[in-house]
Amino acid sequence: MKRKLSLLLAAFAVSIGSTLCYAANEVYKVLDVRGSVIVNDNMIALAKGQTLKGSDVLLSDRLSIVKLSKETKALTLRVNGKHTVQELIDKIPNKYETAISVLQKSLKKAKKANVVYGVVTMANEFDNFELNENEAYVHCQEDTLGNLNVAFMRHGMEKPQMYTLDANAYIYLLKMAILSAQGYNYAYEAETSYIYQILWKPLEKFFKPGDTILISLPESLSVFDMNEIPLNSELKMSDVYVIYDMNATE
Repeated sequence: MKRKLSLLLAAFAVSIGSTLCYAANEVYKVLDVRGSVIVNDNMIALAKGQTLKGSDVLLSDRLSIVKLSKETKALTLRVNGKHTVQELIDKIPNKYETAISVLQKSLKKAKKANVVYGVVTMANEFDNFELNENEAYVHCQEDTLGNLNVAFMRHGMEKPQMYTLDANAYIYLLKMAILSAQGYNYAYEAETSYIYQILWKPLEKFFKPGDTILISLPESLSVFDMNEIPLNSELKMSDVYVIYDMNATE
């Protein structure tokens, strides 16, 4: 009996070891680097176009963002300190499961209220938030009725303001987030993406081209790269604004 148990434990250990070894040898292509990241202590800065293995060690003395791709999947790593690529990948939350969970809750709540879409003044929300010239802050948060509240303020505004997306519009964004988490590009194709029209069109009159916009999205929508969201068939968000994802740089 003890011998059988020992053999089972040994087989299990070999299986775990094989899985870890396979993960360490996975190869990823670097899509973008925001910040300064060193690879394997060789003092060579990581750059777009390079490849990394799961066992490679990334080092940064401040929070930096590294975007990787593997087949149809895109991964965003937050590098601060010294970690292997695989350790950073393991820390990425499962946005697909999060989006599914929020979608299910929103579907249940959608029938409970009919919130009118509009822009209203929002008091005391950003009292301690300071903005420089040509900067704006946009904060998106789900309410208890399954709607998405978008609070925003631009430098020079006397008070923050807010508009509310009803549950149906929010559910559309969640569905698109789920597709994006599965690797589809519908959110970034002008013919199939209505994200700008739903989420950003109401803000156009408050912002100016060239503004720096700090964005905080709920985790269920954080799969979107807002820089790549199309305004129309010719322009995307990054062509008009400088976008910083507050969730990715905290």
